[in-house]
Amino acid sequence: MVCIDGLYWSSDGDRHRVCRNSVCEDDGLKWSVVSVQWVFAVIACAVVYVVMCCVRMDLAMAAEQVEALGLTRVWVPNSSAAARDEAMSSALSTVLVRISGTDKVLETGTAKTILQQASEYVVSYAHESPSEAEKWEREQRALSTAGLWLRLRFDENILVNVLRAQGQPVWGNTRPVVLVWLGVETAGGQRFVLGAQGGVDHSDAGYAVTDRDDATRGVRGAAVSALRHAASARGLPMTLPILDQEDVNQGAEVGVFGFITDTMMLASRRYNPDVVVLGRVRQVSPDQWRGEWRLEVNGESYRFDDQAVTVANLSERAINRVAEQLSALYSVVRDVDSIGRVSVRVVDVKDFVTYQGVQQYLQRLNVVKKVQLQRVEGDHLLYSIDLDGSVEQFKKSIALDNRLIPREARGAEGVETAWSVEPEHWSVEPEYREPHSEWQSEAQGELQSELDRESPTRIGDDTASLERLPRVLEYYWVGPQGR
Repeated sequence: MVCIDGLYWSSDGDRHRVCRNSVCEDDGLKWSVVSVQWVFAVIACAVVYVVMCCVRMDLAMAAEQVEALGLTRVWVPNSSAAARDEAMSSALSTVLVRISGTDKVLETGTAKTILQQASEYVVSYAHESPSEAEKWEREQRALSTAGLWLRLRFDENILVNVLRAQGQPVWGNTRPVVLVWLGVETAGGQRFVLGAQGGVDHSDAGYAVTDRDDATRGVRGAAVSALRHAASARGLPMTLPILDQEDVNQGAEVGVFGFITDTMMLASRRYNPDVVVLGRVRQVSPDQWRGEWRLEVNGESYRFDDQAVTVANLSERAINRVAEQLSALYSVVRDVDSIGRVSVRVVDVKDFVTYQGVQQYLQRLNVVKKVQLQRVEGDHLLYSIDLDGSVEQFKKSIALDNRLIPREARGAEGVETAWSVEPEHWSVEPEYREPHSEWQSEAQGELQSELDRESPTRIGDDTASLERLPRVLEYYWVGPQGR
C-alpha cells in the first residue's frame, strides 16, 4: 500500500483512504484511474512550471565581460606562411578596432606603426577547417569557401597599454548586451522578422518559422550571419529574439514593420538588454537594399538610414554604426586634464567574499586607474578611486551592469550614514578602525598592510584643500544578480 499526497492506495486498487497525521481512514469512495491521472497531472504541471521559470531566468541578460579581445579569425586561401603573414595585418586591424571601439583608430599614426610590426604582437596562431554551417553562411554572403580559418591571438594587454599611452580610446571588457529586432522584406514580397532560431514569416495569416524558397532562406541566412559576424568583430554581445508566442502576443511583428518604438521596448523587457536596435530593411531592386534603423540606449534614441548592395552588407554596416555610437559613450581616452579622483561608499557588504567581489569589480572597470580602501564600518566600505577619465564616465561604467545601484535609485529611504563626520570633511588618508566582525578583520588587515606600504598624501586643513576633496558617490552592492 502506498500513500501519495494524503491519498492511501490499497494494493487491490478498489478503495482509497485519506491519510491524516499518519492515520489512514476509509472514506468509502472508489479509487479510479482518473484520480491517478489527476495526481500525476499536478506533478507534471509543477515540473513544467519549474522548467519555464528556468527558461525565463535564462532570458535575463546583463552587460557581459567580453573575454579575449585579442583573439580573432581571418579567412586565408591556404596554410602557407605567405598567406599567414599577409593576413596578420588585417587580423590585427580587427583587434585594434575592437579594443579601441572605433574604426577611426586605424587612421592614426599609432595604429599604422603597430600594423607595420603585426607579427611582434602575435601570441599564438592555428589553422582551422570551416564547418559545413560556416561554408553555407559564406555562400549566402557571396564569399569564397575555398580556404580555411587562421585563428590569431594578439597580446591584448600590450596593445591596450600602447593605445592608452598614445592617447587613443580604449573600450574595456564590460560591454552592453544588444538586442536586435530586424524586419526584412524581399523584392518578392516575403516579410519576416529575424530570430535566434530563424524568422517569423508574415506573409501568411500564421506565424510559423518557414522559408518559402531557397532565395528567402538565403536572405535570412545572409542577414543573420552578417549581424553575428559584425558583432563578433566589434566585440559586441548581440542577441536576437526567440520569437515565440509571447513575442507575438506583445505585438512584436507589428512593432518591427511599423517601427513602433514603444511596442518594441515593451516586447524587449523580457530580454533585459542594455541596448535595443530596431531595424527594417527592404529590397528595392536586385542589387539594392535600403534600411531604417533606430538605436535605444540609456533613454536616448539615435536614428539612421542606409543602403547597400546586399542585405548582408546593410546588416554589417548597421552593427558597425551601433558599435561606433556605443564606443563613444563607453570608451575612455586617457587625458591628463580629465584624470580625477572620486570617493565611493558601498553599502550592504555582509562578508569578506562580498568585499573581495566589490574590490575586484572596481579594479576591473576600464575608467579606473587605482582603487584604495579608506574605511570599513558596519556593512559600509569607503573607497578612494583614481580615474583615467571623468566621473561621468565612471558612473556610466557602473550603470552598465547594475552590480552597484545608486542610493537614489533605491527609494526615499536612502542609506544610513555610517560615519558621524560629513563627507566634505573626511580626510583622504586611509583610516584604520577596530573591526566589528571576522570578515572585517580580514579586510582591515589588507587595509593596514596597505598603510604600512604607503604613506598617503594628507590633505591640508585649509578651506582651499577641503574644496579639492573628491565628492562621495553612494551605492548599494547587489552583485552579479543585479540585473
